[in-house]
Amino acid sequence: MFQFTTTTVINENKDFTNKSKVLFEASDGVLKIKRHNNFKKENVLAIYKRPATDPKLAKVTFTIPGTLKAGFYRIALYVRLSGNNNSYYANDFVFKGKPFYIEFEVK
Repeated sequence: MFQFTTTTVINENKDFTNKSKVLFEASDGVLKIKRHNNFKKENVLAIYKRPATDPKLAKVTFTIPGTLKAGFYRIALYVRLSGNNNSYYANDFVFKGKPFYIEFEVK
């Protein structure tokens, strides 16, 4: 028989179309999520709650030598994608990624 599984992520119990309305409610052993599905207690294997965490932004520091002559310069980086198949980073190389350029002028 066909085994169907789904993963539903809920950020908050507010409907995005109207913040004064709730997105889901539970009663009589059934979790009802608007515009999605009704989940009966006997059919649900697990429900997990994970508190939100603040994002950690990456930071890169370059030390540019003070002996640069006047002119335009470019830093060329290749940002590589690992552990994901996002098509935005697809290319003709073996690994996925995108070039990223930073240009600046020294006067």
